[in-house]
Amino acid sequence: MPRPARQTIIAASESISCRGLSVSGQETCWTLIDAAAAGSESQRAEFVRLYQPVAASYFQSRWGSSPLRSDIDDAVQDLFIECFRQDGVLERVSGARPEGFR
Repeated sequence: MPRPARQTIIAASESISCRGLSVSGQETCWTLIDAAAAGSESQRAEFVRLYQPVAASYFQSRWGSSPLRSDIDDAVQDLFIECFRQDGVLERVSGARPEGFR
């Protein structure tokens, strides 16, 4: 079932919106997420391009002054591996739910 076309996603640098993230063309955050979850290589690359800085910033804010700071790049990579694996995070999100995840 397709997700409703709306402009929201929970992101570390945003409250719950895509504002500030440049999604190309007519897509919304949810159409990008749906396409990336379905395996579109170009949409997965776009998803990483948009959210890698957000994820890195989040880990930097949490781990920047701890011994884990040297693991930030690996943690960001692991995050995207979890998103794109079969039955991964992107397959479990739902734009129909206010919190996004089911």
